[in-house]
Amino acid sequence: MGNLYDNPVFFQNYLDLRNDEENYNDLFEQPHMMDMLPDVSGKRILELGCGYGATSIKFIQAGARSVYAFDISEKMIHKAITENQRDRIEYHCMNMDDLHLLDQTWDIAFSSLAFHYIQDLDLLFTNIYRVLNPKGTLLFSMEHPIVTAAIKECVCEFDANREPVYYKLDHYADTGRREVLWLDTTVIKYHRTVSDIINSLIRAGFLIDEIREPLPDPKLLQQIPRMHQEIHRPSYLMCRCHKAG
Repeated sequence: MGNLYDNPVFFQNYLDLRNDEENYNDLFEQPHMMDMLPDVSGKRILELGCGYGATSIKFIQAGARSVYAFDISEKMIHKAITENQRDRIEYHCMNMDDLHLLDQTWDIAFSSLAFHYIQDLDLLFTNIYRVLNPKGTLLFSMEHPIVTAAIKECVCEFDANREPVYYKLDHYADTGRREVLWLDTTVIKYHRTVSDIINSLIRAGFLIDEIREPLPDPKLLQQIPRMHQEIHRPSYLMCRCHKAG
């Protein structure tokens, strides 16, 4: 994952995607994540897979006490430090697999669209549980298992009027590594079923508060017609859960 985003060509392609006015992250995924986020006032936040720090700033603006944000990509962290550094934010280059090395604890753990890159989800959730304070919250989004399932490609079928009618779904129960082409680059992700994800959280000790498979609101559907495809196949799975007190 680090080598992927540290590849100059892929990194620029990703930035171009995020700078597109119709990108899904800013218009669709992030509004739902912010809606699910508990009050951050005075809270210490751990952000896993922070990218270039766009969300870290939102936490500080909302009154967070501090943000410890990390990403595996050196290019992402460099951009975060260069362009999005603020008081009370610490940016670090780190792999999620090394979470057990941290000796601090936090009130909220937050991750946006990163967990589908993680091979050992049980270990990750166990490590997050350990670094949360009692009653601490974990909020994350990831690519929906319906999206990650396909061995070849998640294809939408259209009718004669170019209206989306359904998605082809294959290999949903066949969990494990996937290699997909994204931004002209082969990307490695890990597919698991919805039940795999929920049971992994339960094994780690989390109590689940909300699961969301978001749909675009009517205004967004009108603004970006291709989002009508979301009615047939959700792009994201979101979860808010907490550690027992």
